[in-house]
Amino acid sequence: PVVSEQVVQVDCHVPADDHYIAWDVLERVNELLNGQQIGRQILHYDGFLGELPTAPKFYCAGMRFTFQNVV
Repeated sequence: PVVSEQVVQVDCHVPADDHYIAWDVLERVNELLNGQQIGRQILHYDGFLGELPTAPKFYCAGMRFTFQNVV
């Protein structure tokens, strides 16, 4: 069998004045998804990405999850 690592990235875009909301949302997403089984794969938290590029006057933060795919 061939095993490959797959990545799921979650980005949260909010108005720049409310940047703290992005981190609250990502923390909740981590609570909900980390260790959850989707199909036959189990998602594993892989880390926060920090601030990401986005449109002017907006703030974006992201995080990643990984899972093993066996073919």
